[in-house]
Amino acid sequence: MLLGGDTTLGQTYAQAILNISEYSYYSVSETIARLAFPSVSTFPALMIASDYGSPVTVSVANNIAESSLEGLLNKYMYPPVVSATEQTTNLIFKTRQRKGVFLFFTPGQSNSTEALSEFKQFASSDYSASYVFIATNMSDSWGKYIADYLGVTTTDTPRIEIVYQLQTLTRYLFIWSMTAAGMHAFLSGFETGTLTPFLRSEPVPAENLGPLYQLVGLNYRAAVENASLDVFVLFYAENCDACDVARDHVGIVANILKENPGLKLFQFNGEKNDVAGIDIVYLPVMLLYPAKRKAAPISYTGERAIENFAVFLKENCDNPLVLPEVTVKDDEPN
Repeated sequence: MLLGGDTTLGQTYAQAILNISEYSYYSVSETIARLAFPSVSTFPALMIASDYGSPVTVSVANNIAESSLEGLLNKYMYPPVVSATEQTTNLIFKTRQRKGVFLFFTPGQSNSTEALSEFKQFASSDYSASYVFIATNMSDSWGKYIADYLGVTTTDTPRIEIVYQLQTLTRYLFIWSMTAAGMHAFLSGFETGTLTPFLRSEPVPAENLGPLYQLVGLNYRAAVENASLDVFVLFYAENCDACDVARDHVGIVANILKENPGLKLFQFNGEKNDVAGIDIVYLPVMLLYPAKRKAAPISYTGERAIENFAVFLKENCDNPLVLPEVTVKDDEPN
């Protein structure tokens, strides 16, 4: 709410706020504002209210740029630290409005208690204008849901990550000491682009028996970018009925087509492995990397039936693909 929106400077701010689509805006004249809010003495002023904390009133009597005004709104829109809820985490994963700094902690764990204290102190710093600091309780149902989604367990706590979702989900793991100086180094590294994204991976299998081979994060790129092969990858999750059916059918197709040297089929656990540049929300997902078109993988969206998979590969692989003939015996029905 803009208090004193009828003043000259207030009208300037009113137009600037209209250009910031994230916020709903109301204007109150200075006369009404003085009657309704006697504690406010300097106008124009902003009363910033959100679903995440108590309203905050900030004087904006000095002329500030529109970009600075948006930063001011962002800074006071959220409390220094919010709990992990569907609403707060949607800011990162769904609406993608903010970058999240997650602290995963386990109640009663001494290291977690200390980390949470440092986290709350640092969250009130200048970085709060650009990030949402989210305390994620591993014993809370939504906290556990987010932790499971990101592959974080109680043995990992306390753990801090920057999670940023634009076209793809990107994560950066905190590796410094749990102090304000460590947090500053972490966020400064993110701002300057010197951090390396965190990618999960299972170990590369010591034995990898086909014809449906296992792929992990560490060897994903090397496998799919092999220019001599058409490579088909099934992304799956454990305890997923649709994934189980897809794995069974792709496994049968892999066995049927195993005599084709220019084709290789893989399965990839999308819950335990990450690939830079690939953001998959729903599983199963299937991608074909044709031998001569590695930069443009083809997504399979048809029926998850054995014959459909085979036809898809026949039509889209760059290398010659031979489908074995199926003979019908005389005593079998036609």
